[in-house]
Amino acid sequence: MEQVERYDTVKQYNDSMGVDTLHPLVSVVNFNEIPTVQNFRRYMGIYAVFLKNIKCGDMRYGCQPYDYEDGTLVFVSPGQIYGIDSKGIAIKPSGYGLVFHPDFIKGTNLGKNIKIILFFLMR
Repeated sequence: MEQVERYDTVKQYNDSMGVDTLHPLVSVVNFNEIPTVQNFRRYMGIYAVFLKNIKCGDMRYGCQPYDYEDGTLVFVSPGQIYGIDSKGIAIKPSGYGLVFHPDFIKGTNLGKNIKIILFFLMR
């Protein structure tokens, strides 16, 4: 069984991507500036919005396959597991990621209502 990497902070995520953490609660990652990726599974304790410019392999979100094409937005909520199976082929990612800790929106209108936003509903 493939190991699940765990990211509970923006810094942990950024460190794994090899980018600097400029703010402890929010980050934008340019995937064009990171190395190649292969198979991975990640537990996210933070929110993530990914704009995928290319298909990096078969994506799984939770226990289900996730159908996506070039230019797809992918939304991940804290407590979710997602992953990529590139069939062992190293893929050069392209696109952007916005990751933010739940504390970043705590006490805001967004923080109070994010659970009802359809993109971030637990599946």
